[in-house]
Formats: sequence, C-alpha cells, structure tokens
Amino acid sequence: MKTIKLVMLLCVVGLTYTSCKTDDDGGDGGNAAAGTVEATVDGASFTSDAIATMATQINAQGITTLNIVGSALSAGSARTITLTIIGVDGEGTYPIQVSTDSGIITATATYIEASGNVGGGGIDGSWLAPFDESLAGEVNITEITDTTVRGTFSYSARSQDDESNFVEITNGSFNLDL
Repeated sequence: MKTIKLVMLLCVVGLTYTSCKTDDDGGDGGNAAAGTVEATVDGASFTSDAIATMATQINAQGITTLNIVGSALSAGSARTITLTIIGVDGEGTYPIQVSTDSGIITATATYIEASGNVGGGGIDGSWLAPFDESLAGEVNITEITDTTVRGTFSYSARSQDDESNFVEITNGSFNLDL
C-alpha cells in the first residue's frame, strides 16, 4: 500500500512540475512544419514555401541578430513575412516595439505582397511594425540552438503608403534551420 501511495505522490508532483511552465522561455513552439513560417494574415492562411524560407543569425560586436524570412509563392505573386530581432540572447519573448526609454527598436516585422514576373513585377503593398511606441506584437523564441530556431509571433503592421491601412498577423510560428 505504501508503494502505491508513493507512486501516486510522485505522479502528482511530476504532473504539477511539468504543468507549471512559465512564459519566460518563450511559450510553446507553435505548429509550423519544418522549414516553414506559418501564420494567419487578416484571417487568411499563410504558409511559406520551404525553398523561399530561411533563418540567419549574425554575431557582430557581441550582438546577435536573428533574421527570419518566409515567402509564399504562387503564379505571378508572392507574400512575404520577415522578422528581425536585434540582441537575441536565447529563448524568450522579444517585443516588436520602439523603446520608450531609448527610442531603440530591437525587433521589427514586415508583411509584403508583390506581383508580376521576375524583373517585371512590383510591390503591391508593404506593412511595417513597429510604427510608433505602442506594442505592435511579439516574437517568442521557444528553441534556439546552433542549428535550429523555433517559435511563435503575432503583430499588427501599418502600411507604408496609407497610415490608416493595417494588417493583422496572428497565430504565427516558425520552425527553421539556421
């Protein structure tokens, strides 16, 4: 009987420990398939093509910058999501915002729609975040190693041509090789 009680106690403690995860490590990893960026753009599904998706990490003067680009290609058009985080120091949440203290931006995000053939097309629209000192969104890095980066993101971006035109990017996730 003591053995059963001990096993039950260990199970309860184990479940309690694993269910108390904080968001300090960036939250869950999202649902993106390997090699893709996925999101919902103004209610429409977005999945990047693996051939047009990449993540790069650059270390310069002690500062690590992570750049993620994912493009969804179709006949005569492309939609692209980019995320850039300056000062990456591991797993965690990175706000897409202009710092109210220093005026420094540590994370940016864009959404671009383009059409036409190679060399003959143009940009149909481009939206950028942050666009003021309010919190435009966040990038959550849930796993980063020498070879892999995974995480989630969401943001509101404003058109560079029309300040009253916004795009909402929700349920974003990435699962990429570095």
